[in-house]
Amino acid sequence: MKVSDILCDESKWTKGALAKDKNGNKVDIHCPDAVCYCIMGAFGKAREFKNSIHKVWDSIYNIYGNKYKDIPDFNDSSDTTFEDIKKVLERAGL
Repeated sequence: MKVSDILCDESKWTKGALAKDKNGNKVDIHCPDAVCYCIMGAFGKAREFKNSIHKVWDSIYNIYGNKYKDIPDFNDSSDTTFEDIKKVLERAGL
């Protein structure tokens, strides 16, 4: 499973937690009740950390410069939308 498959639409994306259940409670990324993920949670669920995480950071930096200190900062920013997440994943080839 790829990160882009996990974050296939806005309802599958979240902020402020690696994963949440349908009631908005924080859960483990591998919990069967998890229904949405932040970008880092999606990487963990997809088990793509080693091969892809640097591509995402490079994409964030290339698009937004040094506005964000790390990937969670980008994901959880009040400015970040699902469209931004899609744009970063697409630029990273994920």
